[in-house]
Amino acid sequence: MEKRLSLNNEKVDERDLNLTFTIQGDNQVDYISKFKEFMAEMVSGLVEIKIPILGNDIYRVYYKNATSYAMSVDRTFSKIAMKVCEPNPSSEGRK
Repeated sequence: MEKRLSLNNEKVDERDLNLTFTIQGDNQVDYISKFKEFMAEMVSGLVEIKIPILGNDIYRVYYKNATSYAMSVDRTFSKIAMKVCEPNPSSEGRK
């Protein structure tokens, strides 16, 4: 039996990305406010992220989970690593 392959209807599978963000506030109250605002945005659904060093692409991702979190002793700075999913990593899925 001969096997046929068609490349006319190419599909790109979703991919998971691990991203690290830093959040900094002027004081504890400012930091907590910024942290809450950041997390609310990340869990709101599809989020658009641009990484200038990688070019002009805008990545559309959604939050899956946080993989690590570390906060400074004075509670004004944190580093959070999270897993996000890019459901359509093709050029059509990006702006």
